[in-house]
Amino acid sequence: KKNKTKTIFTYFSSTEPLLINPVANSPVSYDYSYMIYDYIISSKLSNDNFNLSQSAIGSYINIGPIYSDLIIEAKKNLNIIKNKNYINSYEKIITCFDNTFGYGGTQSKLEYLNYLDAIGNACNNYKNFLFLFKNKKKFEDINSFLGTDGEILIKKIKSYKNFKIAEELDITTYELIGVSELIVTVPLSSIIYESLAGKVKTIIYDSDKKSAKLGTPSAKFPNINSSNSSNFIQCLNHWLNEVSKIDFEKYLENNIEGLVNISNNNFEFFLINRYNQTIKKILNNLN
Repeated sequence: KKNKTKTIFTYFSSTEPLLINPVANSPVSYDYSYMIYDYIISSKLSNDNFNLSQSAIGSYINIGPIYSDLIIEAKKNLNIIKNKNYINSYEKIITCFDNTFGYGGTQSKLEYLNYLDAIGNACNNYKNFLFLFKNKKKFEDINSFLGTDGEILIKKIKSYKNFKIAEELDITTYELIGVSELIVTVPLSSIIYESLAGKVKTIIYDSDKKSAKLGTPSAKFPNINSSNSSNFIQCLNHWLNEVSKIDFEKYLENNIEGLVNISNNNFEFFLINRYNQTIKKILNNLN
């Protein structure tokens, strides 16, 4: 500031806050509180949270999540990605993402076990679908965290012929989302908004009903939250069999577009280009 240097903070993620305001005017995210920047560039969802962080910000610019553009690009290369990974023989692909646990984590042991159980049940119910599992931590850490019950459950799920570990494939996170008919993830994950912004149907498996307790925006989204194996199957049936492409576009328009930008199929790297143009505009104004 003393040298009149302009500062820009770009936050690429779109994550709901972990905290409800416990005290009036207190920040909702202590990891990003009391910041001083001339500009913050992020999705409206994230910027709304930053606006409650007791920071000194000159301007909030709503763009993102910009990397949802990579999901659109993956869809264009669908057959290449599938063939490369020998996953082209299944009727549909459903990818399930976990979230982290332990210090700074969002999933308890019971929540994680319930999630795995629901995935196993879905594998058994939809044998013509491929279920991919994208884990954040190594399975050694997962087994240590979950104990014997978790080891038994993971071994059972791995025995299904229509289940694969995403880490064993040559595929990125955004390619995983792009080749999937549907994404399943857990509360407070940035995957929720990245997949929806990339126009991929999404379910949040929330056995503890954490989103509702926190009052997150996604808790209010219709037909997207599931809390048990039975309801999870109902959600899968709904999104896979009852919601057309046009219906889903209307769903995104009515529920999601006010929080994040939706990638545009008709323009290559639509959001990434908007971001680059915004940076250039800021820099040009410095001259």
